[in-house]
Amino acid sequence: MHKTATTSFQYFLSKNSGLLANFGCLYPTSMRFKDQHSLLPGCFIPNHTFLPKDRCLDPEIYLKELKNEMHARQYKFCVISSEVFHELMIREQNKAKEIIKRIGSFADDYKILVTTRNNLDAAFSGLKHRLRSMNLVKGSKLFKNQNLVDTFSQMLTSKRENLLLWKNSGLPIIERSMDEASNPALHYFDVVLEKYDRSTKIEIINQIGTSNTTRIGGDLRVNKDNSPAYKYLILILSSLIMSKINGNLYCQISFNRLSSFVMEFNSEEIPNLLTIKNNSVLRFLQLSCDINSKSQSTNELLINAGIGAKLASLVINISSSYIEYESKTPLN
Repeated sequence: MHKTATTSFQYFLSKNSGLLANFGCLYPTSMRFKDQHSLLPGCFIPNHTFLPKDRCLDPEIYLKELKNEMHARQYKFCVISSEVFHELMIREQNKAKEIIKRIGSFADDYKILVTTRNNLDAAFSGLKHRLRSMNLVKGSKLFKNQNLVDTFSQMLTSKRENLLLWKNSGLPIIERSMDEASNPALHYFDVVLEKYDRSTKIEIINQIGTSNTTRIGGDLRVNKDNSPAYKYLILILSSLIMSKINGNLYCQISFNRLSSFVMEFNSEEIPNLLTIKNNSVLRFLQLSCDINSKSQSTNELLINAGIGAKLASLVINISSSYIEYESKTPLN
């Protein structure tokens, strides 16, 4: 599932694929785009945003390539990983199950590792990723009907429902949460290591530990978010303010322009804005979704989320001014 450190896991497997192959574990090059096997499930999502537009959309070609690669050597295990299988499961469950079973038929047995995460953290991470991604897409707009609190609530609900798709699929799944370990990639890799005897397992760990590619005990996090929390909070507050404005107002999103705007608005306040933490933004989202908090003002919700009264007033003021600034910015 998305936002569960799968990118780090895939990076780890890709960088160590040669070493793992020596121990009979294949991380196929077939149907792989970058570090993950997204091209096969991506055949059924032709307009996928992050896959090449000119890619092959014939699943039989990828399946044939995979089968040939798996049978080229006497591999003991084969690991295939992509979040796009999960996306296909949401869109076309029967098609996703069919493709997975086709892959499983190439081996004596197969299991599906479903990676999970605390739903609140996963939904918040997904919301932040969506906002960062919109920053990269030309012409991305935040319309008045895009209330980001509602978006977060919907994402939270979908996280719960999507896990049930796998649990009720009838497929042989293994569930692992990234919250169970400080190193999720290693935690997931343990599922593979459990297939080896103790001495071989130790040898694999030792060899990867001294490898110049990706050390098993190191920080394997990929797509690490370094954006300050106050940027997300301003965009969330902006969406709330816009939802109460009449007319078809839009606010074009750009983290870079937001940074410039804050600098122009009051650069002296940036050190104070940087004291806002992600857990306070998440708490604000939780409170905003709570039916029992509906009577509270935005200022009260911010204060209850752990943001001081002075700082709460500041971010509300910045958000209002930012909407006025961005609503005058023409689309690129």
